[in-house]
Amino acid sequence: MATGRYFTLNTGAHIPALGLGTWRSPTKEVYAAVTTALKHIDTALIYGNETPVGQAIRNSQIAREQIFLTTKLWNTYHTKVPKGIEDSLKHLGLDYVDLYLMHWPTWAEMQKLVDTGLVKAIGVSNFSTKNLQRLLDAESTKIVPAANQAYSPLGSNTGPLQEEPAIKDMAAKYNKTAAQVLISWAIQRGTSVIPKSVTPSRIEQNFEDFTLEDGDIEALNRLCQKNTVRIVDPQWGVNVFNSDDN
Repeated sequence: MATGRYFTLNTGAHIPALGLGTWRSPTKEVYAAVTTALKHIDTALIYGNETPVGQAIRNSQIAREQIFLTTKLWNTYHTKVPKGIEDSLKHLGLDYVDLYLMHWPTWAEMQKLVDTGLVKAIGVSNFSTKNLQRLLDAESTKIVPAANQAYSPLGSNTGPLQEEPAIKDMAAKYNKTAAQVLISWAIQRGTSVIPKSVTPSRIEQNFEDFTLEDGDIEALNRLCQKNTVRIVDPQWGVNVFNSDDN
């Protein structure tokens, strides 16, 4: 039932190809995911649920090293990154996280955490190709991000992605849901995916492993290139995310 696929980060660590996004998720759903098959959990300080996520992990009685846990630095900690990870670990009730992402840019300070042992790897989220290249080219960058996290793989609630005719036709072809098609497409592209659900049956359904044909992968690639949308676009007063740089 469960996919055992994973990707290797540039640190040598293995990140499961499929995980659970926990934004607005109650403790019982996280606990259900951990105790069934899902061993990749994604949270963030700004989600306000690090405490119940940590509690669910501890209550599962599954060895800590068998769970891949990601949390994120919020932008109010950009000048005090050590305090950010300290607060997250305190909320979680755990000794370390496997991946620590910065929600918004502050990479120089993030790099200092790697040698502390409090995080196993660091990465970014909400980064476009151009902004990632700017980070890589910066003189202060000593560590290459281990992940650029892709979020809302099912389209979030801002658009009817799962209602696209091409995706619905593909779901019927494989006798799967539109969500399962999108998850498989993302994984086969080499992306670690964190679909969010609060329904145990859907969490389990999302974890069913199957492979799309090459032609269908190409069809979805073309569809997504034509219908791009930025879900998170904060109004900071500066043009951080250019319209041609999704």
